[in-house]
Amino acid sequence: MSLPENKLSTRPIYGAFLVPDKAEPLVDFEWGGVDLLDTSQGLQVYIWKCYYRDNWICIENDVVQYQLLNVENVKSLSLSFDFNMNPTIAYTTENVDKQISTFLYWYDTAQAKQITTEYGTQYITPQV
Repeated sequence: MSLPENKLSTRPIYGAFLVPDKAEPLVDFEWGGVDLLDTSQGLQVYIWKCYYRDNWICIENDVVQYQLLNVENVKSLSLSFDFNMNPTIAYTTENVDKQISTFLYWYDTAQAKQITTEYGTQYITPQV
C-alpha cells in the first residue's frame, strides 16, 4: 500500500489510538482509568494489560500491578472494566479430561464484591 499520490499530507490528521489487537490467548489489553476503583481522570487514561503467569491472572498499567485470581490451567482470557473501574475478566480453564470450562470474574452490585461465575463447558471462546 502506498501513500495517495506519493505525497505526505499537508496537515496532520488525528485519529483515536486503538488498543493493541489480541494476538495471544493469555494476554489482553483494554483502556482504563488510573487505578482500580478510580475514575477521577476518566476511563481512557492507561492501556491495561491482563496476562496469566504462575497460576495468577494479573492486570497492570504503567504504574500499578495486581494479582487478581489464583487459577490453575487457564487457557484464554479477556479483560474489560465497568464504569467504576472494577475489572471484568472472562477466562477459560482446561481440566484433566481436556474439557474447557468458562468463567466470568465480575463485580456484583447486589453482593458489593467481586465474584466468579462459572458457565460450564458450553462456551469455549468468551470475550468481554
